[in-house]
Amino acid sequence: MANSCKLYIKGVEDCIRASKCYAEGRTFGDCLKEKDETKVDFECQQSKKLLEICKYNQFNMRKRFKGNLWDPYRRPEDEET
Repeated sequence: MANSCKLYIKGVEDCIRASKCYAEGRTFGDCLKEKDETKVDFECQQSKKLLEICKYNQFNMRKRFKGNLWDPYRRPEDEET
């Protein structure tokens, strides 16, 4: 599927697992809902926002056919030939 959010999910997961909140022993869900920047980095919050936009665009018919226009996690080696 062209509009897959797998890379966004992986990015959020890695970021939350590396956060101070998760290191304190709190659950993944609690850290995902955390809004304090001292416990969860700003980059994690931005990654979460990108995931929310990606999920929303899966139901938006205009974006559904166009696919992801910009993918911050895409690397040249990930390209399919």
